[in-house]
Amino acid sequence: MRKPLYLLSVLVICSLIVYIVGCTNQGTSEKKEEGTAEKKEMSSDEMIKRGNYLMITSGCHDCHSPKKFGAHGEMMLDSCHR
Repeated sequence: MRKPLYLLSVLVICSLIVYIVGCTNQGTSEKKEEGTAEKKEMSSDEMIKRGNYLMITSGCHDCHSPKKFGAHGEMMLDSCHR
């Protein structure tokens, strides 16, 4: 009973070592892949516009913004975000 468990544990440990060594060798080459976009530096104004776009398209503004109600209970839309 001990021999099969010992062999199994040695096999598992060796497999893990091979897997870890194989994973650490990936990505060490500095060759740039074709088709990857260059990272563009954005100005502060561009980042604000991009954040506003992402907020509106993903629906974050719907729950994570203060609500404004009119005199009759209807919701007033914030003109700068919609």
